[in-house]
Amino acid sequence: MGQGSRVNSLRGEEFQCAARAFNRSSFDPYLKLDVVFVDGDGVAEGAVDEGGPTREFCTLLIHQIQNNCIFEGPEGNKTLALNSVALQKGQYRLVGKMIALCLVQGQVSPRFFSQRLYRQVCNLSPLPATLEEVTDYNLRTKLQKIADATHVEGAREAMEEATDELSLMGSFSFVRSLLHRDELLGAALNFLTEGRILTAVNQFKEGLETFGILALLRIHHEELKGVFMDTPEPLLASRLESTFMTSYLSEPGSNRRRKEARTLVYWRDWLIEVEDGDTSLTLGAVFGICHGPQEDSCCGFSHRTPA
Repeated sequence: MGQGSRVNSLRGEEFQCAARAFNRSSFDPYLKLDVVFVDGDGVAEGAVDEGGPTREFCTLLIHQIQNNCIFEGPEGNKTLALNSVALQKGQYRLVGKMIALCLVQGQVSPRFFSQRLYRQVCNLSPLPATLEEVTDYNLRTKLQKIADATHVEGAREAMEEATDELSLMGSFSFVRSLLHRDELLGAALNFLTEGRILTAVNQFKEGLETFGILALLRIHHEELKGVFMDTPEPLLASRLESTFMTSYLSEPGSNRRRKEARTLVYWRDWLIEVEDGDTSLTLGAVFGICHGPQEDSCCGFSHRTPA
């Protein structure tokens, strides 16, 4: 196997090892990944990857990714944080590529996107921002005081205390009414959760273009929520049936067409078995396999696109 797909990994440092591999000019994420774990003495644990090392590596990498400096928020509910150094170095793009690689080659679902982040990458309209999404404690306290004001004079005093922060966001103004206060507060929250990180979001989406993941997300955002979000709503077999469809069928009435129809029945039955937990795979893993490297189809199935 060529060095263009090799990742030499030391446990506990999967992110750094992946970053070095991705930054290598010869590295090609579309080739089958060749993961070699090296122990603390520098001895390779195995040079031939039969799938197990790749899945283990991707599982560990995803865990480290969600704790990376470009994310913030609680475990399993991450949004993008603004890190100017990471942005300049292209780290948001790099992490997007890593997530795509883990999903497709390792069949490991990220499942830590917040609803806001998921809607951002899917190009969906943003949700109304809330004070709970402001991670800076001091700023959130000042904004909460503005929101809690019961009269105009109190709102003005609270705005004065947050003059520096609101001015940077373009949301500082003389409060004329409580309705005006609400408009200014809403603008500030929208800036913090959407406008401030727009460049970072766009760079992150560039990384998710790897393997066509971003395009697939925009088309099938409802079906794939369970792959990217820690949501109680699971990925269902019926949704995978609609996501992957056959593009090539033989002439109706022919023996070959009947065999193809039988294959479709087997495929749908198997998806139900996976959904029921009767196999070692998950539906999230099936999604990764069917969108695997070097192929845009799985067993004759391709991704449904709008007419």
